[in-house]
Amino acid sequence: MSKDQQEEVSTQTQVGKPRRTNSSRFNADEEGKRRATLLKRVHVVRTRGERIQVSFDAKGQPIGKEGDELQSWIGVLAREHIPIWIADFRSADLEPRKEQVWLEVVTSFTVDESHKKQQRPAKMVNNYPTISQDDWERFITYRRTGDFKRLSDQGIERRKKSKYGSTTGRDGYRKRDQEIFEKTGSYADRHVIWRDTRIKPDGEYKNPSIKIIGDQIDELTQQDTQGSFESVGTEDILTKSLGNPEHSGRLRGQSKFVKQAQYYNAMHVPRENPEVSFMKRQLAALERTVQELCAKHGINRETMAEEAAPETVDQHNSFKVSYTLNEKDADAPDPQPMPNESKECQLFLTDFINGGEVLVALGRAYMDCVPTDTVHGIPLGVGNVRVTISVPKLKRALLPIPTNEATYIEEVVRGFVAWPKKLVVIQSSLSQASREEVPPTFDFDAIPIELRPLAYYAQSSLSDGSQISCPPQQSDEMPIYIGYEDVYDFITFKEISASSIMVYISYLSDCCARAGLDQRFVFISPFLVSPVQQNVDRVAYIRERADNIIRIITNIPRGSLVLMPYNSGEHWILAVINPWDDSVLYFNPLGNDPGEDFQQLITLALNDWKLLVGRGITKRRNCKTLIQIARCPIHQGNVQCSYFVLGFMREITLNVDGLALLQNKTSYNEADLNLVRQE
Repeated sequence: MSKDQQEEVSTQTQVGKPRRTNSSRFNADEEGKRRATLLKRVHVVRTRGERIQVSFDAKGQPIGKEGDELQSWIGVLAREHIPIWIADFRSADLEPRKEQVWLEVVTSFTVDESHKKQQRPAKMVNNYPTISQDDWERFITYRRTGDFKRLSDQGIERRKKSKYGSTTGRDGYRKRDQEIFEKTGSYADRHVIWRDTRIKPDGEYKNPSIKIIGDQIDELTQQDTQGSFESVGTEDILTKSLGNPEHSGRLRGQSKFVKQAQYYNAMHVPRENPEVSFMKRQLAALERTVQELCAKHGINRETMAEEAAPETVDQHNSFKVSYTLNEKDADAPDPQPMPNESKECQLFLTDFINGGEVLVALGRAYMDCVPTDTVHGIPLGVGNVRVTISVPKLKRALLPIPTNEATYIEEVVRGFVAWPKKLVVIQSSLSQASREEVPPTFDFDAIPIELRPLAYYAQSSLSDGSQISCPPQQSDEMPIYIGYEDVYDFITFKEISASSIMVYISYLSDCCARAGLDQRFVFISPFLVSPVQQNVDRVAYIRERADNIIRIITNIPRGSLVLMPYNSGEHWILAVINPWDDSVLYFNPLGNDPGEDFQQLITLALNDWKLLVGRGITKRRNCKTLIQIARCPIHQGNVQCSYFVLGFMREITLNVDGLALLQNKTSYNEADLNLVRQE
């Protein structure tokens, strides 16, 4: 430290901050000193060899007087054990000190091990007798660094953008939640806590912006009471009122350490059965249709109900209802007659990754529809027909024309939906040239011996349209389905599907697990990151796929490598991501540069992940510095690029120092790629 800096530190130490060095004692008569927090009750209990019993609510938050004492005691321990110059409490160098804090906590309080992460000091304060002169000078030195200046400026800017600050202090959410629980015996919804903590003692909101949100909360609460608003997961009253979705790493209106799973489990938010939910929506749509018909024909529903009377009652208590309609009503044609002739059909979706079309469901189609016919109150439009789904083949496949209530195939089983007519194949027309009724057959003499058993199985068991279901890599992903054409393409060296790649990933995952490397390599499904959907909001779609990446890499240990096969719609590549080192290796069998979609996807995902876990202050804006084009075998001949991607993943995961080995190779021969197929 220079002489000028020493003089400045000395000045800052003496002016306005009188302090004693290298001693925890202090003179009570001295002015300007902050006295040590003693917490006599805690010391008395420790002396007796006893511990204070702390209660926690269903969300894992300490409650009651004992909970407040625990929080205060942690502050005492922080000031005693953690130097004030420490910039980031998450530093690995602090682990021994944090462990000491934890031991001190459990010596005085009965706290379960599961709360260890939460009970940690969040900040340190200055002007305290236990801070040594050396620690203070190091703290002042850090305060002069550019890193601290940037961090401080960022905090100031974030605070300026905060429009909805609360009127409470530390632990305001937790204490308000506990007050409501003690009065009512149940936890309040988070929108209630959010609103209450922004109301001043005089009953007014803190500022006009908060009042607007508060009024919106009151309106949605009334709708919820009347049954016209339905909360689904995080899409609840508070999220709707604030107008932006919940971040995966926080939960607004709740204490710092309350996670989404803790909150929704404690609140017992119902997860309604999709079929029940669908029936409710069907009834609501039927009610709207009845109202429209009555209004169009001038029918008074109350009068119609009074005129209705049961004619006969049988032993099962069923009855018939006869309505008396006037002549005008009797002659009026049905404005939208329901087609009464349906035909069995197969329903397909376009496969934007591999080309062609994929069978996703069986059902019945009403082919004599007109564009003005409606499904759930929405016109079919040109080129679409009404169908019902009876047997879903891919339950988690997206509907080609989603509704406000349904997105996936499994959500509309036995219900009506609109479907593009060109993707509906009537059973009687399956023999037409547009679709091959007989699948291609294998030339067994040309198939390697190792692959013949697989070919025999496919031809005998899958040629009738049956599919094999394989479990997904992640519990919340859709299962993997493999059909005859997938196996045929794999055996005959044709371009393979994303499903086939996922099956090979499952094989590699099992190999890594047996070798104890399951934490070293993590795979991301190409279905989650490849741009498979067309005609969607491009920005929102990139955001959705980036969130899939963040969700997977957030929980991986330091040092793990993430292998991500990706298809832009025309070509397969492999990305190897090391989020902790902020590096992405781009393996392209054609040697081309990354496309715009890939660059934006990776940049958005890693920047947001760094902010989520607290790594890095400023977002990177230069994609070229983030993604490194790696050397790898170059595509030659007629072999498709998808096999190269399989080879890349095999090389990396099944060899010691596989990344270096792969980058030193310039080509793959047929024997190399046959290893992939024969496994």
